[in-house]
Amino acid sequence: RCKRIGIDVDNLLLLNESSWQQIQKIVDKEKPEFLIVDSIQTISSNAINGHPGSPSQIKEVTNELVNYCKGNELTCIVVGHITKDGAIAGPKLLEHMVDTVLYFEGDQTGQYRVLRAHKNRFGSTNESGFFEMLKTGINEVDNPSKYFLDHRSVDNFGRSISSIVHGSRPLFFEAQALVVENKFSSAKRICHGLDTSRLGLLVAIIDKYFEVPISYYDIYINIIGGIKLESRDSDLAIIASLVSSYKKRSIKSGVVFVGEVGLSGEVRAVKQIETIINEASRLGINKIVTGSSNKVIHNSTVVEIICVDNAKDIESYLFE
Repeated sequence: RCKRIGIDVDNLLLLNESSWQQIQKIVDKEKPEFLIVDSIQTISSNAINGHPGSPSQIKEVTNELVNYCKGNELTCIVVGHITKDGAIAGPKLLEHMVDTVLYFEGDQTGQYRVLRAHKNRFGSTNESGFFEMLKTGINEVDNPSKYFLDHRSVDNFGRSISSIVHGSRPLFFEAQALVVENKFSSAKRICHGLDTSRLGLLVAIIDKYFEVPISYYDIYINIIGGIKLESRDSDLAIIASLVSSYKKRSIKSGVVFVGEVGLSGEVRAVKQIETIINEASRLGINKIVTGSSNKVIHNSTVVEIICVDNAKDIESYLFE
């Protein structure tokens, strides 16, 4: 692997060992500046009984490792396995024992990954990094929005563009929706990248204010690029995709929908909207549909800002 990705250094030591006591002896001898343990589930300690990977061994080894590294001013990265649910395998107490918890995640079938800070004692958890898996290693993606938007098709219905802000970085992505006739007793709700309960809320809003009986249909939502939406700034885009799929009409190209939608259908303001607008102009996006409370913050002639009071008002800007 080192040859394949072009690493040629003489200060990199690889140690094939699963005993913490033996690892500690080698570390004491070599005195490295940086230590990586991959993975913590394979390391065991002689201090307690139990096989490697058991909760007691993981907790004990991590505790000894943290105390040793802090006592010797040694920076250490501990790699932990991830379960199918996305949680760290082993006791949740591990997250409280370390200083920083980083998630390296993404679409496992694709080549792009997202690095997120879940916990950080010494910095912000709002920042994220985007990387590309190549034969030469993992490379940073300077403009992830361009990748998420490059493969979109303007001729298909059920697709809309939205934006969220990770820390200080605006990210544009495509939200896809598929609304099909329900052939069974209960309608399906399948989401990738979006919470199912949040989808139910948006479906109810469409039923009430758009007067579209979408709740009787099977609904599938997919957020392109393996992005997981935690904020509600993309509510307007999800609604646009659902309405587009139901009516089988393509949304206008070059239009971005950004806004949180309340239960009464009102569209609320989005934080850091100026950052989103500046990035939109750089990507060649023509229009941004957002809440009316954002109307006074921008005077750009490059990007047209369309402000709406209610989600129902976006119908005028959806189709050609």
